[in-house]
Amino acid sequence: MKHILLAALALLIFLTVTPDPLRISPDSEVYLSAAASFRAGRGFLRPEGTPLTILPPLTSILLAFIPARLLNATGFATTVLLSERLLARMVPSRPLYMAGLVLVLLADPLHYVYGWVWSESVFIPLVLAVFVLLPHVDQPRALIAAAVCTALAMLTRYSGVTLFAVAALAVAWTRRKRGWFGLAALGTYGFVAALPLALWLARNAALGETIGNRARPPIWDLPTALADTARTLVGWPGRDALLLPVLLLAIMEIRRRWALLRR
Repeated sequence: MKHILLAALALLIFLTVTPDPLRISPDSEVYLSAAASFRAGRGFLRPEGTPLTILPPLTSILLAFIPARLLNATGFATTVLLSERLLARMVPSRPLYMAGLVLVLLADPLHYVYGWVWSESVFIPLVLAVFVLLPHVDQPRALIAAAVCTALAMLTRYSGVTLFAVAALAVAWTRRKRGWFGLAALGTYGFVAALPLALWLARNAALGETIGNRARPPIWDLPTALADTARTLVGWPGRDALLLPVLLLAIMEIRRRWALLRR
C-alpha cells in the first residue's frame, strides 16, 4: 500500500509540475522522427531521412508505441519508487530517509528533465534499477535482471557504458570467492549486457555512418566541465533547502560506518 500511495503522489506531482504537451528540443525531434519511421516499418530515420546512428534506439522504440507524456509519467514514478528502495536499504536514519524521499519527489532537476521528450526519462530509472539489483547478483535471477537493465540503459544512452563498467566490477567483487563460477557469472553478465549495444553498433557500421555519437567534437573541455560541475554543486543548496543538511547527515553517517569498519 505504501508504494501505491507513493506512486500516486509521484504521478500527481508530475502532472502538476510538467508542461502539457512536453517540451521539444532538437534531440526530441530526432527521437520522434525515428519513432514514426520505426512504427511505419521504415527503420530508424532522422528528420532529414538519414539513418539514426548518433543516438541509441530504445527511446524511439518506446515512443513508437507509448505517448511521450505517459512514458515520462511512468519514468518519474518509477524513479521515485526505486529511489525509495535505495534509501530504505542504505539510510538507517528515519528522518534522513524521509528527507531524502522528499528531496527526490520535489527535485527541480528531475521535474525539469521529465518536462522534455528526452531519453533521460527512460535512462534514469534503468540506472536506479541496476543499483537496486547489484547487492543481489549472487542470485542468478538478479544477475540476469541487472544485465538486462544495463543493456537497456546502453540502448537508451551511449553513456550507459559507464554503468556497464561499474556493474561489472560489482559483479566481479560479489563473486570473487567462487572461482570459475564467479568468472562464469561475470561472463554471463557481460555477454547479456553488451550484446544488444554491440549489434546496434554493428548495424551503424554497416550503414557507413558514425558507429556511435563520436562524429561530434566534445561540447566542453575538461576544465569547463569541472567548473560547471562545481557551480551545480554549489547552487544546489540554494534551490533545495533540504539538501545541505541531508548532505551533512550523509557525511556523518559515512564517517560513522567507516569508523566501525576500521575497528
